[in-house]
Order: sequence, then C-alpha cells, then structure tokens
Amino acid sequence: MIYWNQRMVIIGMVLIAVILIVISAIVSPQGDELLEKKASLSYSIMSEPSRVFNVDQEANIPTWFTASIALYTALMASLIASSMKSQGKKSAGWRGLACLFVYIALDEVGGLHELLIEPLRNAFGLTGWLYQSWIIVGLAIALIVGLAYIQFLFRLPRNIRFYLITGGIIYVLGVIGVEAIGGLVLSTEGLTNWYVQLSHIEEFLEIMGLILALYALSEFTRREIKSMTIVLK
Repeated sequence: MIYWNQRMVIIGMVLIAVILIVISAIVSPQGDELLEKKASLSYSIMSEPSRVFNVDQEANIPTWFTASIALYTALMASLIASSMKSQGKKSAGWRGLACLFVYIALDEVGGLHELLIEPLRNAFGLTGWLYQSWIIVGLAIALIVGLAYIQFLFRLPRNIRFYLITGGIIYVLGVIGVEAIGGLVLSTEGLTNWYVQLSHIEEFLEIMGLILALYALSEFTRREIKSMTIVLK
C-alpha cells in the first residue's frame, strides 16, 4: 500500500514555485539587454542559457513544472470521477475538470494559445489591452466554463468550493488579466523591464491558481472519499 501525504506535496510545490520564480527573475535578461540580444544576428532563444529558467520562454523547467501540476490535478479529478461513478453518483463534472487540466498542461508545454495571437491581431488590428489578442478567446472560454460549472460548484462542500473558485480566479487573473496588462505595456512602451517583470507575476499567479485547485481536489478526496482502491484492467 502506498501512502501519499498530499499536503506535504502541495507545500513542496509552493516552495519550488517560489524558487523558480526568484531564479527566473535573477537570470532572465531585462528589457534593454533583451533588445540588444534580439538585435544580434547570432542570437537564438534556444541557445540562451537563461532560457532554462526563464518563465517567459517555453520548453524549460518552469514550463514542465507548471504542466506537471496541471497533469497531477487532472489525475486527481479522474480518480474522483471514477470513485463517484463507482458509488452511483454524478461524475461528468469531474471528468470535465480532468479534460480541462489536461488541456492546460498541453497548452503550457506547446503554447497553443499563442497560435491565435498573430491571426486575430492582424485581422482586427488589435492593440492596447487586446494586443495579446488570444485573451478574447480565453475570456470566452473562461466565461463558458464558469457558467457551465455553477451547479457543480454549489454541490461541493463550502470550503472545497472556496478553494476551487479562488484557484480559478487567481489562474484567470494571471493568464488573462496580467497578460492584458503586458499586452498594453508591449504595444505602448515596447520590451521594457516592466514587461519582463509582468511575465514573472503572470506565471506565479498561474502556478498558485493550479496549486489551489489541486489542494481543493486533494481535500475533497481526503474528506469525502477518504480511501481509494485503484484497479488496473
């Protein structure tokens, strides 16, 4: 039998998140330095040593760490769904959450949302708050998911509902709210130090939102399910 202390895992995740954000803030090039590097014909993001810890880049340690949290949360939602189904209770909401967190992990690693930026920006001439144009689609998805899950959320115990909703709000504030501010800065002031720091705030909020959601699911499992048997067929 395997015993897994969920609370210690979550505390460890928070500590790792803080460490990664601090390291990224220290090693990442600032605005002027980054502009100089991008002006060089020999500059390559993939060969830049700071890329390994830069939260504003893809395919690195912070990216995989965030994706791992999302996948872990998806696994928890899937296990809860299976347990609910075995008890004859509704499980569709939990399976939907599992799919949502799997998509978040894939998007974190593959940067899927970034594929929308140029087409939308060029098609509608977006600037200012909407310069990072994918946030229009992101807001629509967040609204649809929020409305679809109202009844599901209010069936949950109050403390679980609080953590899950708070985690979702923090995640959306980071991934969409701070991204909108960053788009405004980028379109009006260019690649400044302020824009670079905003990327760290954004990533920190994203990670904390996911960790809170994971904590909510862990608490639900501990209080409502208590024990779980996994059968592999």
